[in-house]
Amino acid sequence: MHYPEKTNPVLTIARTDYNPVLVEINRDAIALLPPSGDLKAMGPTLPQDSICLGLEGIPYFIAMNSLNFQFWDVTEKDEFVRYRHEGEEGALAMRTVFQTCWELAAMRAHEAGRADSDVPFFTRELIDLFGREGLSGRFGEIPAIGKRARILMEVLGDGKLLLNVANTLHEALVTRQQLTWVHAKLLAHSFPVAYGDDYLKKAQLTLMFIAGQWNAYNPGRPCKLDVTAAADYQLPKILRAMGILRYSDWLAASVDQTQLIEAESIAERAIRAGTVLACEELAEHLNCSLPEVDFWLWVNRNQARDAKFHLTRTTAY
Repeated sequence: MHYPEKTNPVLTIARTDYNPVLVEINRDAIALLPPSGDLKAMGPTLPQDSICLGLEGIPYFIAMNSLNFQFWDVTEKDEFVRYRHEGEEGALAMRTVFQTCWELAAMRAHEAGRADSDVPFFTRELIDLFGREGLSGRFGEIPAIGKRARILMEVLGDGKLLLNVANTLHEALVTRQQLTWVHAKLLAHSFPVAYGDDYLKKAQLTLMFIAGQWNAYNPGRPCKLDVTAAADYQLPKILRAMGILRYSDWLAASVDQTQLIEAESIAERAIRAGTVLACEELAEHLNCSLPEVDFWLWVNRNQARDAKFHLTRTTAY
């Protein structure tokens, strides 16, 4: 596929959606931060001997991150609930379960004499597994379970397509040591239900996972990433707690009182736009890469203590 844009189109969208009346970037707060060149981007999330690492783990990361969204919900009694399963919470709980399922499929592939890269076989095994047990049988009370089932069927339903997309990313990784927004757009085009988000949040995050795994074990050939920050609900929470994002009185009250904000509304897009653009300015000020800023903020998200994140029911993040 050919994309004529010379720069990441997410930046163009963010500049259009930026609404300082609702969400304003506080550049004075950015200026107070001491420049730092020692931040680290995401590292490996799978051990080197993991059986999930066929074809560099790319098919696994694509399938796993398709489910990387909304680990909370609001009940009919207006009670906020966070996804927890077997002692873990949120995305980490989902990742642990999905890794176990993928490993089971890979073990069955080995038993059947299949190669590590036999993605169509893995996908059939996973579909059979989830078909027998249902998602709740593995993931427990994970929110939006119907949407997650539809997303998984899109990604796993055509194993040959998943393998073709993985091969394209693998070629870029091995021959050019570079993954860009073009590859994120490829994910969005190939799997529109799972990855078709204007802000390419999950698609770009998938590239970060792939690069983190590759860089850990190929230090002499590091993968360069041309991505924006992941426009989700955790990054704006910590940016607001740091004083870098300032919400209008109305939006601040809505977030702090855990009121739902409609997906694709002006307010929701303003939060996402402010997040992306603030991270661009942070990367420039801190003299580091955008993936390093993204990971630094995510790792420190809980330092915001009692700060609330905005609640939007969406499969995008």
